[in-house]
Amino acid sequence: GNNIVSSEDGKTGYIASSGTDQILRFDIESATEITPRLDLTAGTRPSSITMAPDFSFFTVVLIGSTMLPHLETPDSILLIDPVSFTITSTIVPTPQEEVFPPHNFGVSNTLAISSDGQFGLIGDREFSLVTGTSQIDDHALFLDLQTGETLEILNVAGVAGPAFATPDGQSFVILSDREFAIIDIESRQLTRVTPPFSGFKGTTRPAFSSDKPRMFVASPIRDFLMEFDFDRTKMIRKKIYPESDIYLYRIAR
Repeated sequence: GNNIVSSEDGKTGYIASSGTDQILRFDIESATEITPRLDLTAGTRPSSITMAPDFSFFTVVLIGSTMLPHLETPDSILLIDPVSFTITSTIVPTPQEEVFPPHNFGVSNTLAISSDGQFGLIGDREFSLVTGTSQIDDHALFLDLQTGETLEILNVAGVAGPAFATPDGQSFVILSDREFAIIDIESRQLTRVTPPFSGFKGTTRPAFSSDKPRMFVASPIRDFLMEFDFDRTKMIRKKIYPESDIYLYRIAR
């Protein structure tokens, strides 16, 4: 879950260290670390990073540790200024049900950022982790990254996974183990799509055509590559791969 993002000029890389609870910088050309590191609260376990489209900030998802009291140190999202390398704000999404932990992020829960940098979407594995089953719905949290407010709590199939923004900036897409959901950023309308064969994993990443009519998503469990038409909101094609081909694809990926 510790991915690398780069600065706007491509000279500096940023990555989270879940084991030491730090954010690191490094010079890409010389492959040397830039010190000092940004120290976070012990046990908060920073994982995935998302750079804003205009490179003015990046976000870090803190998935937390079982050793931390969840209600005292809840999972959160940090907003960091890449130039000053300082935390500008912390977002703790508001809970839906008081009887459960406020929310529960996992390593696969990446944050998607809208093209204007105002909105974000992240999966919340609150219910699937508490109940230990994927047959109950999880959540997708639609956030205002400027105010930190939770604008919508949307039901998606458990286990909620990574979130992505489409190239045209109009929609968010979030994957789960059984389906994927499309959220219109302007209206916040949710469309849930359950393919006949899903089998997604937390590491599944979609690819989009440049003008967004098509999304391609692999099903590593079912050995399918599926093509989805956004305009018609339906699957239009799937290709079956022999197990050996998918295995080589997994290694290459």
